[in-house]
Amino acid sequence: MTIIEFINKNLSGIYLLAKDHNKNDYQVRLINIQKNGIVEIESNDQFNIGKTLQLNIPVKEALLLIVGEVFDIKEKRYFLKTHEKVGIIQRRKEKRYPYFKRAIFSNNKLLIIDVSKSGMQIFSEKEMELKSSYEITIDDKKINIIPMWRIYEEEIYRIGCKVSNESLNLWNNILNI
Repeated sequence: MTIIEFINKNLSGIYLLAKDHNKNDYQVRLINIQKNGIVEIESNDQFNIGKTLQLNIPVKEALLLIVGEVFDIKEKRYFLKTHEKVGIIQRRKEKRYPYFKRAIFSNNKLLIIDVSKSGMQIFSEKEMELKSSYEITIDDKKINIIPMWRIYEEEIYRIGCKVSNESLNLWNNILNI
């Protein structure tokens, strides 16, 4: 299976952040990547033809970086022609570990499914906005997390989060690292 086939099969519908040349963040939803290098995204933000966007797509233990230019628009769907260079960036500097623990945010239950020294992956029935800060409670301890990507899978959200800098010490104490 190629990386494009993997992304289209497993990550179609993922919400991620796109950046422009001015480092502005936009929440976009990946629809698919065609074999000819055309990337289809959906966004509530409006982009003009010619707008260049950078997408960082989490693929296994790496981050696929794609830069493309909007060349066609159909309602909220945008079609990007990718530039010839695509980069694969190492995503995690530290190891991830399976970690099954319940947590709560705003009276909603979460399930933490894997962790690292600076982040986690969770399941949530409630949607969380990307790049927003959320206070969650784990065993009566409160930490702040920031969702970096999310995908809706079979009636539940799987969300990749980083732990805020202010909460890192407490987070590492919770993990006993």
